[in-house]
Amino acid sequence: MEKVIKLVNSPFTANIEVFDDLVLQIFAPCNETALTLTLNPNIHDFKAKDVNPGSQVRNFTFAVGPQQSYTFDFNTHKTLIVKFNGKRYELTLQRIDQVEIDGSKFYSYELFATSQPASQPQSSATHPSS
Repeated sequence: MEKVIKLVNSPFTANIEVFDDLVLQIFAPCNETALTLTLNPNIHDFKAKDVNPGSQVRNFTFAVGPQQSYTFDFNTHKTLIVKFNGKRYELTLQRIDQVEIDGSKFYSYELFATSQPASQPQSSATHPSS
């Protein structure tokens, strides 16, 4: 499975994306040169959008237990390999841009994600050697 994932660090958009069995959420710090993600946070009652026309949803999220956060940048850590639930995920940072929402600029992060069956059914994450 392959997917282009786009996350925007803005209070006006969901900063969460689901790819297969993996949940990705923007985590501090992130800026014009780096992105930090939390993998599989414990999210309580998340709605991507409301079913009622004309209404807006602002989600409240919190994480329980130890955080699994990883930082991407274009110099040393462009790719992250994660083994989770019997699958191997590869997340590669493709682009960091700015988008304008309601007159304010926010950082936008684009990743290319792939998944395939893992050779070893353990949970782990590594940055491959450059």
